[in-house]
Amino acid sequence: MPPSAKLQDAEIEALERWVAEGAHWPDEAARTEGPRAEDYWAFQPVAKPVPPAVGNAAWPRSSIDRFILAKLEEKHLTPAGDADKYTLLRRATLNLTGLLPTPEQIQAFVNDISPGVFQNAVDCLLDSPAYGERWGRHWLDVTYYADTTGVGRRIPLKQAWRYRDYVVNSFNADKPYNRFVYEQIAGPGAGVKEGTIFGETDEYAWRGVDGRVHVHDLQATILHLLGLDHEKLTYRYSGRDFRLTDVHGQVVKEVLS
Repeated sequence: MPPSAKLQDAEIEALERWVAEGAHWPDEAARTEGPRAEDYWAFQPVAKPVPPAVGNAAWPRSSIDRFILAKLEEKHLTPAGDADKYTLLRRATLNLTGLLPTPEQIQAFVNDISPGVFQNAVDCLLDSPAYGERWGRHWLDVTYYADTTGVGRRIPLKQAWRYRDYVVNSFNADKPYNRFVYEQIAGPGAGVKEGTIFGETDEYAWRGVDGRVHVHDLQATILHLLGLDHEKLTYRYSGRDFRLTDVHGQVVKEVLS
């Protein structure tokens, strides 16, 4: 039955300590503690593990293969056979560009017997503009990119394509990830020149250029993506600058550190 009056402070403290220790009853065995968050594998320092021993030592072509093969052999499974050249090119082209290889590309690849033929094919795919168009879409999806305002109204955003092209061009330029994020958070503080715009030849938009994507719009998108507190920052929306403390440098340094 519940007590008729408030417990004494010492009694409350005893109950809190009992709950903190696992709330064990006298007639049950003490519960074992669960795994600590700091012991989780993802939080451990980076280390170079020793590749495991495998039965089929002829199959691995790299240390990573040894880890894969060890797990397969543990389950009494064997690796799938190597893909033929046509299948290999088809997989690589679809993965990197989202497109199928042309008949001319297939014929040239299949007939090329040089040792570096696959590496050369991959390099060509990475140099293709379609690579940025394919993989830039993943970033645009994460940032909720759209050509319209959404929310039922579907008002076209006439300048949205400029940010889309900036992302595509960044992927095709093999821009480092930290620089990619820095530019979108810092805006002018990242060394953006006034008057430049998003597009085929220019990568940035400037808030002083009317009718173009504003730097603060990019900042708001990335800050939302990173889960930062918008009350301490600002962004531009509908022609108005909302509150921020320091977008041009300190915030970026804190995020990237």
